[in-house]
Amino acid sequence: KYEEAILDAADEQEGGGTYLPYYLRLAGEMIYEQGVRFVPEMLGRSPVEMQQRFVKYLRERSPEKLRAMQTLALALFFDDDLFDYLVGANHIRGIPVHCMVSELLRDRSYVRQFESGGRTSYRFHRHMQQSLLDDLDQHPQHLETARHAIEAILQYYATQGEFARVADFNPAQHLPAYEHGMDVLLTHAEAGRVIPVG
Repeated sequence: KYEEAILDAADEQEGGGTYLPYYLRLAGEMIYEQGVRFVPEMLGRSPVEMQQRFVKYLRERSPEKLRAMQTLALALFFDDDLFDYLVGANHIRGIPVHCMVSELLRDRSYVRQFESGGRTSYRFHRHMQQSLLDDLDQHPQHLETARHAIEAILQYYATQGEFARVADFNPAQHLPAYEHGMDVLLTHAEAGRVIPVG
């Protein structure tokens, strides 16, 4: 029914017929989310417009969900433990502890799931990740909140990477925490979301 609108909005090269499956699935999700209120104009005329409208829809209809997604995007990669930590520290509100998958991630094309060492972690699709962070950067009033969330994420990884004695060092546990923390710090320092001291 909406095939032409979907293809038009998802076309990466206006009129070129180049489609990334991510955008096609996002268009389908937007139609599903809107239900009977959906009109083809809601998709926009390009992939960038479609993502902007998706974020705008979240801001208007589910601001807590958008804030949760942006906070998780700041983490780059995330799992249930980090989500629960951010909920407990009040950086994510309106979504209960242990409800990350059911409330935010289930059946979403913009989320990638990874299995490693018996643990499940997640990451937003690179285009959604960038869209969430770009939106955050465009709203200066949210940057201070983002900085506090980044500090909390770094504290989480610092705690995960702590060990009292050299003999307690466990590469499988401590090294990933250090690597993830450094990735978060460097990514956001380069983007200007973290202000270096001194």
